[in-house]
Amino acid sequence: GVTSDLWLGDGEEKYTFSRVEGQSLTVECRYNAASYREQRKDWCQLRDAICSPLVITPLTSPRRDLKTATSGRTTIVDYTRNGIVTITMQNLQVQDSGVYSCGRYDPRNTFYPLKTIKLDVSKGDWILLITFCVFQLSKNTVLWRDRLYL
Repeated sequence: GVTSDLWLGDGEEKYTFSRVEGQSLTVECRYNAASYREQRKDWCQLRDAICSPLVITPLTSPRRDLKTATSGRTTIVDYTRNGIVTITMQNLQVQDSGVYSCGRYDPRNTFYPLKTIKLDVSKGDWILLITFCVFQLSKNTVLWRDRLYL
């Protein structure tokens, strides 16, 4: 989850997340629903001071209170009644490590960040191996010889 350490100075909320490859990340961003529910929301990756869009909510939706879009392993959902945007990145890989922002676009297509996060994804193979071995011990089974090197 959130390690609650603020970083990179002032402005919008900023957090650091740590994950192991294969895990998922869900980020929640809040906005003033009365003022901004009709505006498009975006999840972008920050590279060289440019935030490259990864997934953007559609302008229209069958449901007035819910706008959603998926691109690759990333899904964005805008709960327009409550002013909450959730972004889920699935099956994280080491190369997903980086800085991301969720935000909104005003009618002039200007991007306003709501939350910025730093994501650190590690291999974590040894963590998975230890977890498996402890699980096997707790079940009192003898699968060590067959499964230890998977």
